Amino acid sequence: MCEPNSFLLKGRGKLSPMFKKKSPVKKKFTAPTVTKRRRQLDPRTVVILKQVGIGLALMAIIAVILTTIWYVTRLSVFTVATVSVEGGETIDTTLLEEKIQTTLNGDYIGFIPRRFVYAYPEAEIFKILEETPRLKSPTVTRDGTTLNVRFEEYYPHALWCEGRDSEYCFFIDKDGFAFSEAPKLEGGAFPRFHVIGGKPAVKTQMVPVEDLRAIEALREALFNELRFPVAFVETDIVRDVFLGLAGGGEIKATLRMPPEETVANLRSILASKEFSDLKPGSFQYVDLRFGNKVFVNEEDPNLAIASSTATSSPFTPVDAALMSTTEVDSEAEATSTPVTTDTEDTESATSTTNE
Repeated sequence: MCEPNSFLLKGRGKLSPMFKKKSPVKKKFTAPTVTKRRRQLDPRTVVILKQVGIGLALMAIIAVILTTIWYVTRLSVFTVATVSVEGGETIDTTLLEEKIQTTLNGDYIGFIPRRFVYAYPEAEIFKILEETPRLKSPTVTRDGTTLNVRFEEYYPHALWCEGRDSEYCFFIDKDGFAFSEAPKLEGGAFPRFHVIGGKPAVKTQMVPVEDLRAIEALREALFNELRFPVAFVETDIVRDVFLGLAGGGEIKATLRMPPEETVANLRSILASKEFSDLKPGSFQYVDLRFGNKVFVNEEDPNLAIASSTATSSPFTPVDAALMSTTEVDSEAEATSTPVTTDTEDTESATSTTNE
């Protein structure tokens, strides 16, 4: 038998080659595989997180936009710096500028300045201008950082009063537009107008412009051609006009007849011998509302009814035709003796003619 140590190579301490032969079956050890499971979020939680993220992103965008607007609207290039006010002769432009500057101060909801050139309070500025007495046709424009305010001024032409003797009057311009209340005035610096059945008020039209033009033409013709100064004018809804003369007396006319024809008829009466001495203060009224039939109520008081036929030339005298108060005949022949009646006959003649 061999000894146990005989299997070892002598002097080397190694196993004999017979022990180095590998086994034909080799078992390989593999560690067990551990599968990790991923944790999934609840779908509702995912939706909420997405919404929160979107909200935060929108808030960030809005914050950036608002910050940009806040700074941009305060840049000097976008800020109204000066206000230029021009117009009129008697309106205080300095006071208007101060009011507008005060209106431009402050912010909208504490964020956008009122001086921002694209958001200045234009409506409030126009309100200030429209509330200013005598101010007419205001305009507001912008040139860079300057506001240009331009306007015209109403000039008083006459007074529109509540009654003949009323002190409650308004100034009207040449077109009959009432633009401001008038103070108590004495003397005849302005002719006085009264509309029967109407009440004067600011920012209103007294009568149509064409009617006022006709009244002014008649008033000027009475003074320039006949020296009949008109101090008071009264009109009604049927366009009758009653012109009170300075010194006394009244001219009754109608706007349904051209002013030239009315003056021509009056001139014809004054050219007659019977009425050549008529002048303001010498008669109660001359009624010219009925064409070539002219009613004269003299101060005595007697009424002479005259009929005149207009000619092609208004400066050609026409003889007055005197008629009975009970029968008005346009074909009546002229007589040399005037017919006189009492005061009651005056009203009878007027009512007969109206019919």
